[in-house]
Amino acid sequence: ARDARRRARAAPMPAYRRSGGARRPIHDYGPPLTAQDQARMRHAPPLRVGKRCAFVGRLQPTTKLRATWCLRFGPGGRAYEVTCTASRKSRKREVFADGCLVHSGGLGLREHGGGAGGADAPLFAHAFEHGGRRFGVEERVFAPEPAESGEGDAAAVREASRFVLTVDGGRFGALRDAARVGAAE
Repeated sequence: ARDARRRARAAPMPAYRRSGGARRPIHDYGPPLTAQDQARMRHAPPLRVGKRCAFVGRLQPTTKLRATWCLRFGPGGRAYEVTCTASRKSRKREVFADGCLVHSGGLGLREHGGGAGGADAPLFAHAFEHGGRRFGVEERVFAPEPAESGEGDAAAVREASRFVLTVDGGRFGALRDAARVGAAE
């Protein structure tokens, strides 16, 4: 047991960023992609695989929501996930691209009614680029019509419908379904 601890200490440590007391590895744009994945991501059309929603709070499950959108680029492409977690207690929003932290931060005055823009203004919006594509995650006060469906607890799906993913300006719900495209070819 002592030798195992020594080996663990001797292993090279990744670079870390301090963020809200938590130590997270530094990854700004997701994991590296292979040349084939980069070409497919840049040129193939985005396809919708699915959306999963769950309450994931540690002590009170309903205090933190996780919405995960899964998509592919082209029928034979690998699955690519964008995840957003939203905490009701700390008002913190985190965005992950394929499991790597892309954004972490709290909400401003808009959630408390102090912001301009009315009831339809976004509470939270973050955009990032990866593999030549532009992704955006946005949270609205009210769910857009028509609301996107998803897998998971009905209350979590209803709560997560306020979050919208866009890929190159197009909404996730408007993308073609990967299962239908794969069956047609």
